[in-house]
Amino acid sequence: MISKISPAVRPTLLQIYLSWVDAWLLSAKEPQPPKEPLLTLDELSSIFQDENIHKLMNHKTILQATRSFRNHNGKNMISLGGTQPPSNDMTDLFSETYDPQSDCNCDKTKPKGSTHRQLTCGAINGMVSATETVLHTQDEWHTDLFTAPKLQAAVDELILANTDLQLRLDTCQGPSTADLIPKVRAPDRRPNPGVDGNAIIGNQLYPTAEQIKICADAKYFGVIACGAGICDEGLARAIADSCNDILIGDYCEAADAKGLKLLQQVGGAAMAFLKLCNMSGRITDWQFSNLAAYMIQCRVLGYFRDHERPYLPDGIYGSHMTGLGVHRHIDVAAFHGVMTASVATGLECCEKDFMRLVDACVYVNDFVDFRGDTMRKQRENVLLRGS
Repeated sequence: MISKISPAVRPTLLQIYLSWVDAWLLSAKEPQPPKEPLLTLDELSSIFQDENIHKLMNHKTILQATRSFRNHNGKNMISLGGTQPPSNDMTDLFSETYDPQSDCNCDKTKPKGSTHRQLTCGAINGMVSATETVLHTQDEWHTDLFTAPKLQAAVDELILANTDLQLRLDTCQGPSTADLIPKVRAPDRRPNPGVDGNAIIGNQLYPTAEQIKICADAKYFGVIACGAGICDEGLARAIADSCNDILIGDYCEAADAKGLKLLQQVGGAAMAFLKLCNMSGRITDWQFSNLAAYMIQCRVLGYFRDHERPYLPDGIYGSHMTGLGVHRHIDVAAFHGVMTASVATGLECCEKDFMRLVDACVYVNDFVDFRGDTMRKQRENVLLRGS
């Protein structure tokens, strides 16, 4: 239900955001929007100003705002930071349709070599197709941090991750060091009712709009760790929810239809809310345009599935890698934290500083996951490939 609050009480931005998500979900259920005057883009921007934002606690007004936003977006009147508005579902972050699942059984076919599987893999073909679409419309999203050449390099890096295997390792500890390492045994990440916490309790401790357990740590940790304590709580929550497409890319096969739809809708609501915050001056063009470009590139890499794993050798060994951040500057999901910190401090970072931060995040993240990724043969881990 949409929250209600006395007009005499100044609502927090968090209250406004939660009411916005409720209204966004309600407007999505309408078979046909009622005939009512739509708010113009200038009016939408104005209503998000401090002196007017209390009006959004009115049920009718906030529904009118969500319907108006959907209408303007449907007419290609809202850009994501590029010089052109989004023209397809890959670049339209308000579309609520992102689903990178592919109908591919190449991991169940008889091995015919890495190159053959890459050519027949539905997941890789889906990523390549998404890449072509996004690169063709780069004027809708391109920024200094997230560029077309860097996206192409990231896609190439993932496709080639299992090539150039180096099974005999030479390290600073001497040749064939890995021969002395015991077999890696790590816990499985898949849900296990025998040891997992109760979902109801988890949702009370870490509330998410979708009530899906995977959302809590995956969405909020990076944001909370990077300045949420001094950032407006409503903006921090919206920034966290805007990364739903990353969760869809990671977990879409494990989600049921209802859960997947909620992830899509709440992610779209969050991006729409942040766009209006951008239009009203609450967040800067640099913050929003980089968030949009980053999420579009995350969508592309979200198609990737390594169906070659059943045919890879066990253990620790190197393979093709051209750099720490080639694809990890996208899928290590660092920018959500950067954006929260930027909103909290008012500071921005250049491409060089961002990539240095990415390298640091990769070292921490991929070292933490080293044992588990070794067991699962998850070659997206660049430290594993660079062994």
